Amino acid sequence: MPIKSEGLKGVLICERNDSGNFYNSLKEDERKDLIDAIAEDIVFLDDRLQRGVIDILNRVSPGFGDEVAKRNNFTI
Repeated sequence: MPIKSEGLKGVLICERNDSGNFYNSLKEDERKDLIDAIAEDIVFLDDRLQRGVIDILNRVSPGFGDEVAKRNNFTI
């Protein structure tokens, strides 16, 4: 996939698209495993950091971060 703009912003857009494509290609049980693993990794972070991770995951694929938040009973 070509990068549409130069510099760090273009690289981040490309990586986000690649991450979204990867997440969307997973089978349902693989998505659940990934969600569970991420939720377990961030559960002890402070709220600000958890919100940041959830926001990034929702940019990767709509609803991805929300699923992680639900797993940890975290209110966005």
